[in-house]
Amino acid sequence: MMSFSPHTALVAVMAAALLLPSCTHEQDDYFDQTATHRLQSKLDHTWQLLREAPYGWAMDYYPDRDLDYGGYAYAVRFDSLRAEVFTELSPGQSVTSFYSLQGDDGAVLTFDTYNTLMHFFATPSSSEYEAKDGDFEFVIDSVASDYISMHGKRNLNTVTLHPLSEPPAQYLQKVIALGEDFASSCQGTIGGQQVSATIDLNRRRLLYTDAEGRAQEHFFVFTDQGLRFYHPLYVGQQRIDQLTLSQQQQTLTSTDGQLVSLSPLPHDSLFVPYSQYEGQYYFSYFDGRLNPSVRLVANRFKGGFDMVGLSSKYNIFLSYDKNAGCLHLNPQMLGVYENPADGLRYAVYLMAWNSTAGNLTWTTEAGMKTVWNGSHEAPVYQFVTNDYVRFQTDSYYVSYPYVGDDGLTKLARLPSDWGVAGQVQVQKPVALIRRVE
Repeated sequence: MMSFSPHTALVAVMAAALLLPSCTHEQDDYFDQTATHRLQSKLDHTWQLLREAPYGWAMDYYPDRDLDYGGYAYAVRFDSLRAEVFTELSPGQSVTSFYSLQGDDGAVLTFDTYNTLMHFFATPSSSEYEAKDGDFEFVIDSVASDYISMHGKRNLNTVTLHPLSEPPAQYLQKVIALGEDFASSCQGTIGGQQVSATIDLNRRRLLYTDAEGRAQEHFFVFTDQGLRFYHPLYVGQQRIDQLTLSQQQQTLTSTDGQLVSLSPLPHDSLFVPYSQYEGQYYFSYFDGRLNPSVRLVANRFKGGFDMVGLSSKYNIFLSYDKNAGCLHLNPQMLGVYENPADGLRYAVYLMAWNSTAGNLTWTTEAGMKTVWNGSHEAPVYQFVTNDYVRFQTDSYYVSYPYVGDDGLTKLARLPSDWGVAGQVQVQKPVALIRRVE
C-alpha cells in the first residue's frame, strides 16, 4: 500500500513548481500590450463617433463638485482636429479650438487650447481664484453610438454627450426658449403620490418630498424638450432620466406619461422674464435728483446684466434671480486702483451702505433688489432693500479698504473718476426707469 507524508507532498509540490514556465519579460510585455491596445481601441472608437455625428453632440455640463450651479447646456461639433463649442450662456456665438484624445489614466478628452466658452467655468479671476470648479479635461467612462459618459478630471462630475439631430445653434435656441420663463413651482403626481414640487431655477434642481417623507433633490440641465437629470429619479424600481414638457407647456411628464406628471404653476404677477430687462434706462438715485443714462447688457455667463454708462473704468453687475424674476444689486469688486502714493494696487469695491446708521459692508448677501411697477408700456424697476436681514442697505459706496498706521482698517477716498457718475457715494437708489425712445 502507498504511504503519504507531508514531506513527500512538499517534494512533489516543489518538483511541480520547477516544471511550471516562469513569468518572463515577454509575458509582461504581452499583458501591457493588451492593455495598450484596449486603450487605443477605445480612443479610436471615440474619435470616430465624435466626428461622425453630423450635427455634433449636446453636452450636459456640470461645473462645481457640489453642483451649486446645476447643469448647463453645451453643444460641440468635432472634426479630426478641432472642436466648435456652443453654449446656452452665449447664444449665437461659437468658438473653435483644438482638442485631443489621449491615454492618461484612461481615455481622456481634452480641450487643450484655450476656448472662452469651454474654459469659462475653469478660468480663475481676481475674485474667484479657483474659478467655478469647472473642467476641460474629461475621462471617458463609457462609449456608445447614442451616448458618451465622462467625468471631469478635477471635480469628478459626470458629463454626458448625446448626438444632436439639428444644428447646435438651433438646438440651443430651443433650450434657452424653454428655460427662459420656466415655472419655479409645480403640482402633480410622482409615483401616484400628490406632490408640490419646487424648481429652483438659480441652482437648477427639482425639490420635493417623496412618499416616505424624505426630501428629494435632483439637479438637472435644460434640454430642447424639458429637463435631464444629473442623477436619475427613481419611482420604486423605475428609473427616470428626464422629464418632457408638453407642447402646450402644461405638463412635465416621464417618458411613459404616468410615473411623473407635474403641472407648472404660473409666476407671480410681478415676475419679469430675463429677456425683458435688456435695454436703455435712467438710473435714478439720490432720492431721484440724479438720473444718468445707462444700458443693461445681458451677461448670461454671470447670470445677469452689466449696467454700462456710470463709469469709464468699470460696469456694475446686476444679478438676475430666476425664481423671482427680479434684479439684485450686491456688493462687488469693480476693479484695481494703483495708488500713486505708495505704488500699491488695491481692489476697489462697490460696498453696501446703510446711510442712516453709517455702516458699510462688502458681504455679497447684502444689497437691494428691484420690484416692477407692472407696466409694460413704461416699466419702472424700483429698488428696495433685499431679504438679507443682517444689513439694511439703502445706498452704496465706492472705495477700497486698507490698514492704517494705527493698525485699523480704513476706507480710502478715491479720485472722482472712480466714482459712479463722478461720485463715490451712490445715495438712495430709487429705480431703473426704462427710456422711451
